Formats: sequence, structure tokens, C-alpha cells
Amino acid sequence: MFSTCLICHRGLGANDVLETFPVGRRLAFDETTGRLWVVCKSCGHWNLSPIEERWEAIEMCERLYREARIKASTDNIGLTTLREGLDLIRIGKPLRPELSAWRYGPRIVARRKKAALFAAGGFVVSGISTLFAIGVAAGAVVLEAAVSRDMGLGEAGGEFLEQFTDRRDYERLVTTVTGEFGRHYALRKKHLRLVSLEPDGGSSGWRLSLHHDGGLLNLTGLQATMTAGQVLAHMNAKGASRSVVQQAALQISDAGDAQQFIRNAIALRDKRRRKGMLMHDASLDAFGLHYGERLAVEMAMHEDAEREALAGELGALELAWKEADEIGHISDRMFDK
Repeated sequence: MFSTCLICHRGLGANDVLETFPVGRRLAFDETTGRLWVVCKSCGHWNLSPIEERWEAIEMCERLYREARIKASTDNIGLTTLREGLDLIRIGKPLRPELSAWRYGPRIVARRKKAALFAAGGFVVSGISTLFAIGVAAGAVVLEAAVSRDMGLGEAGGEFLEQFTDRRDYERLVTTVTGEFGRHYALRKKHLRLVSLEPDGGSSGWRLSLHHDGGLLNLTGLQATMTAGQVLAHMNAKGASRSVVQQAALQISDAGDAQQFIRNAIALRDKRRRKGMLMHDASLDAFGLHYGERLAVEMAMHEDAEREALAGELGALELAWKEADEIGHISDRMFDK
């Protein structure tokens, strides 16, 4: 078993994943033709492994690839990175993608637990401060009477204090978003109700439209996907139970992939808008979706962002595979009888 690249002669590294084939940190395999390559991370050359060392390793690579949560693929080639750091490049007809939503889902469940603990803590604090609150309430009565007598405001004084508190919450900074030329914009809680996903003629079929301190910003591509995931995480801060997360993941799976689900969600919002449901159904949010549907959109955004990051490598890998496949075909024929 070789351990250095045939071209640059640098070490190919090792992996702890494949017991029968511990060489390499990036492996390419074709189950149909029975070929296995170790891709050199230094020069990119595909080193074809000896025939007698391939079969068990190829079978294991196929199984690990199918179990991997995050994949990117073209018509001929797929890519995933295992938790152990081993890259697997699969040659052949693409599989139906496994959703990263199943991996991201536990974070949403954890949010629910965190929100519950926070609420419980608030209840305890509230109980401890009951006597103090009674005193404050009595003081408020005196204050309201004073306001009513001296300023002629009456109940307006209490309403002003309430509005001031609400306004301070609305002005709370949620996150910053990056626009053209790397400029950063402040996105506040008051802006969340104006966030929307809109149809677009670009490759993804949608864009993110959001208001900020400086006006309106429209984002597309990976930037829109990553920003939408970040914004939705704030909007879905209360989390959800495992059953709700599973239902959300099934919605994405039924759509086929994350991008199609996002486009379907936009179409559903537009359908509800035409029917006037957005005006009369208080359970629908700025996206025209129910909470569980919005959770699914968040999960789809994170899956699509991670898949797109992997997809950036696929074009170069496909060209390298075609060249390596020709060489592999010639090499394997040498052993034909």
C-alpha cells in the first residue's frame, strides 16, 4: 500500500476511519467500476489504488457516504466530509440528499429547553419579589394620581411608560447584516416583521428582502441563505419539541431538497396572501407561515448553506475525475486476461 503521491511525492496522510485502507485524507471511489483513488491534498493528483486493496474499502466508503448528513453533488460526482475529517468523493448517480436538518434539529430542541429554564427562573424571581412589587404598585397609584393632577395626563401617563418600554425592546439590536462592498447594517427587532422571502430570477429562485437602519436590502445566493438562517434563528428563539422538529424535517424531505422547500414556502405565502389569510390569521408571521413551517425554513436555510459551501469544489473535482478515470481504465485493463 503506497503512502506518498506519485506526482509530488508528498505524504498522502492517514485516516482512522477505514481499517482496511488507512491511507489518505481524501478518497474518491466509484462503486460501479470498482475504482478507488487517494487524492493528494498537496497537488490534487488522483492516485489509483491497487486492485487487491479496493473492494472492502469501496464498500465501506459507500456506506459512510450514505450515512453522512451533509452532501453536495452534480450529475456525476458527490462530496461529503465526515466528522473525523475524511473527505469522500463519490462517483456515480447522485443519491437523494440526506438533510442536514436532522443534524441541526437538536439545536432547536436545545433552544426550547433554554427558553423553559429562563421562564422558570423568571417565575422564581417574580415570586421572591412579590412584596416589592406590591410596594411598586402602590407607588404607581400615587404616581398616576400625581400625573393626573399636576400634568393633566391621567391614564396617558401609564400608557406612555408602557410605550416607552415597548419602543426600547423594538430598538434592540438583533444582528448585523452585510450588504454591497462589505458594508454592515444594523438589524433590530422592529425590522423582523418586515423580513420576507421573495421570488427571484436567479439560480436559487428566491431572494431575501429586509429593512435595516439604512433602508432596504435585497440579498441573493449564499449570502441570502446564511443571513436568512441567522435571522430565522432569532425569530424562532423559543425552539420546539423533538416531534415538531421531526415534522419540520419531513416537510423538507417531502419537497425533495432544501432549495425546493424554500421555493414552496414562498409560493405558499403568496397563495395565502391572495386569499387574504395574512390579514385575518394571527398565527401567520411576516413570512406568511405558521411557526412549525418557519422552523422548517430555518432548517432548510442551514442545510442549503452548508451544501453550497461543499458544492464550490465540485466543478474542479469533476474535471479531475474524468482525467483520473481515463487513466484508471487503462491501468485496470492491464490486468485483463
